[in-house]
Amino acid sequence: MPSQRTWAKLRPLLWPVSLLYWGIAWWRNFFYNTGFFITRRVSVPVVSIGNLSVGGTGKTPAAIFVAQHLINLGHKVGIVSRGYGRRSSGTLLVSDGKGILAAPDAAGDEPYLIASRLTHVPVLVDEDRYRGATVMAGRFKPDVLILDDAFQHRGLTRDCDVVLLDASSPLSDYHILPYGTLREHLGALKRANLVVWTK
Repeated sequence: MPSQRTWAKLRPLLWPVSLLYWGIAWWRNFFYNTGFFITRRVSVPVVSIGNLSVGGTGKTPAAIFVAQHLINLGHKVGIVSRGYGRRSSGTLLVSDGKGILAAPDAAGDEPYLIASRLTHVPVLVDEDRYRGATVMAGRFKPDVLILDDAFQHRGLTRDCDVVLLDASSPLSDYHILPYGTLREHLGALKRANLVVWTK
């Protein structure tokens, strides 16, 4: 790892790459906003828990909290995640709401944690969120579907977008990758229905 002094010298060199990254993200959002890229809907309401930055902002604890709150209100909940870092691919059922069916390395650490905490909630992972959501909706018939870490996945229509921001991050981090930590410009927050500051 470079020292802070070395990083301070190297960081300005990343600015052109960040401009390119920003341009790609801008055009991608433009095509979704104008309908050139298709957004598909599933048969149940969808709540997305996501963020703008790389790294942890508490998305998984927030997904667990929202799911438990909905359960307390009498709703039947299903959770779909990408399963970042897992050693499997395709659609994988982590929990059927009766028991855990996949190991952490196959499910991914976060989905496995969710399944361990919410033992009566079906949890499914799929890199194709629409496919995973369709399977979850068809098999388990939830009243509400929660997507974990899905703010940038615009191919699936959401009824509520919750975005988490890390209050402990310095302002210097609020730049586009790789100069900063943002996947998208802060202007993307206009798509959010609720913004929550964490930590």
